[in-house]
Amino acid sequence: MHTVRTIAAVVLLAGGCAVGLSAQEVGQYQGFSIGGTRSHQVWKPKVDTSNRSGFLANYFTDVPSPLGPFRIRVGAGYAQRGGWVEGDFDGEPLTGQTRSEWLSMHLELKLVASLGSFHAFAAAGPAYSLHLRTGQDAILGQVLFEEQPKSFSVTASGGIGFTLASGRVAELEARWVEGLTTARSGSFVKVRDRSLELMLRIGRVKVPS
Repeated sequence: MHTVRTIAAVVLLAGGCAVGLSAQEVGQYQGFSIGGTRSHQVWKPKVDTSNRSGFLANYFTDVPSPLGPFRIRVGAGYAQRGGWVEGDFDGEPLTGQTRSEWLSMHLELKLVASLGSFHAFAAAGPAYSLHLRTGQDAILGQVLFEEQPKSFSVTASGGIGFTLASGRVAELEARWVEGLTTARSGSFVKVRDRSLELMLRIGRVKVPS
């Protein structure tokens, strides 16, 4: 719950900054992002879990829209998600870890505003992920033995950025990813993913030909 409050505060702060500043005037830019994930799994029925760290890397394109300060950002890339399980299930001890690898695709509406070379932003939208592979402790494989080939999520993020004289854009971003569909399952149990992603984005502004 503390993590949820933290990311909500980041998004609201970035959104408030964006509303208070002038409209972002940077044109289309594309580039790469790299960062880390802090994720855990949401079990049904409930089981005690804790976070585990992971890695992400994405390619993205960020374009202006006709909606004033709003922009559209699309991206695709690699993300690790999973978690630790620390408790019991069906009366038996259950302790172990799992890490799943996904190819994730995002479509986000992004509210952006700038003051000179500085800008603040908040973004949200859907995400679609394709399962690549999963590594886990053997005891978890006895409970979670069905892998779903795809997953749907919703994201919310906020951050700050700078437009450099070289035509590059650098952004620091925190993004919350909430799984909406089951990622793994077993007999009478379903699991979905929840993740906080922290990343650095580097893009280059496209020069009109």
